[in-house]
Amino acid sequence: MDSRRKFEPTPHEPDDQLSKIRAAYLLGAGIVHSGEYMAMLVTTYLIFHKTHSVLDTGLILLCFNLPSVILAGSATTISRRYGAARVDAWVNAAEGLWALLPAALAGANHLNVLALFAWVLGYGVLEGLNAPNSYLVRQLLAAPRRLPELNSAYTRNVAMAAVFGLLMGGWIFVAVGPGWVFLVCALTAIPEVLVFFATARVTASAHHVQASSESIGDALTLLRSEPGLWAACRFAMLCFFVASYTVTLPAIAASINANAEILSILESGSLLGGILVALAVRRIHGRVRWSRVQRICYFGAGIGLAVMAITEVLGGTHSHAADIAAFLVTIPIGFAILMNASIVTSVIQIGTPREKRASMYTLLALIPLVVGPISQVLVGLLADHLSVSAALGIVAGVTIVTNLVVSHRPMSQHFDNLDVLDAPFPVNEMGSQRGARRARLHELHWPNPV
Repeated sequence: MDSRRKFEPTPHEPDDQLSKIRAAYLLGAGIVHSGEYMAMLVTTYLIFHKTHSVLDTGLILLCFNLPSVILAGSATTISRRYGAARVDAWVNAAEGLWALLPAALAGANHLNVLALFAWVLGYGVLEGLNAPNSYLVRQLLAAPRRLPELNSAYTRNVAMAAVFGLLMGGWIFVAVGPGWVFLVCALTAIPEVLVFFATARVTASAHHVQASSESIGDALTLLRSEPGLWAACRFAMLCFFVASYTVTLPAIAASINANAEILSILESGSLLGGILVALAVRRIHGRVRWSRVQRICYFGAGIGLAVMAITEVLGGTHSHAADIAAFLVTIPIGFAILMNASIVTSVIQIGTPREKRASMYTLLALIPLVVGPISQVLVGLLADHLSVSAALGIVAGVTIVTNLVVSHRPMSQHFDNLDVLDAPFPVNEMGSQRGARRARLHELHWPNPV
């Protein structure tokens, strides 16, 4: 009997109905994320060009992420009470309606910086209330023992939608203006809302979320007693500090050309690097030790940022070669950041005892939500008061020096366990990116670690 068939439902099994919903879910995920990336691109572009401040651009991520930190407990309670699929449906519907506000303001020529920040903050509140539901819905929809495959298909679709949304968003903005971008964002929510309501009807009896008595304090106690996990958390912080370089992309794009399409191309470069990670992990696994890969990636990210800084100094606004180099170097930087984010996440999953997983994963979830916005604000301050090239150079220097000075040895045992796995660890292609739904390391309910 073909081993693949034993997981496939027959026409009489309940999962036969879910197979159609799964296909619609993956399609809807791609559609809604393309709209969200369009809107976040235009928001970033407009805020930078209205304020000419990298710091103000960094505040976008702060407004987006802060509600998720504050509302984490409430989001879990709401999901437990009403069901992940139903909550996701209503929140996505609200997000679609909320996008009509900047669309209407743009149509009336009143879309100012304050309105854009209000939209981002409101969107962040809705996403904060929705935080645990993305993974929980996939858990409900996945075929038996096929959750990793559904997760992989989901993140792949989101990654492709992100690149498409960034490029298309820049084109729509230039062609017909920002109002239409936000209108498209609102409309792209409809397919996923319909899918989630259908999911809620089919899985109405399976929405319970288990409560946990663990707290962040339990995770901190574990870190004090486990040097390998503490080292991994420090390197996770470094990952999201390095990723803060993206806050300078609007300024770099403006130095090349004021056209929004230039920013969309630059942002898509770092996403392309992330998409390549999933392919690289499968190729590298079993051939090169992950501890070595981690060191190489941090050096690679630091060198890439240094190249961007030098390109900014030497190229200015007159060199097409420098413009092309700025785009090309974002690909290996994005690759290096996400590769390391995936490695340290897997190290933490392997090294955390089963009884401490909930608290440790919650702590891990807070790292990008806290470190990302703070880092972007700091890099923005440096860029505004010194220069973009100086800010990139400082981030590059910190990355390289930290990689040299901070010991990787506490994680050696966990790296050994990672090296001997039969299958490579899973990759979230969006893990290091900023903006709408771009950092799904903040899921509060993860699959069982390998």
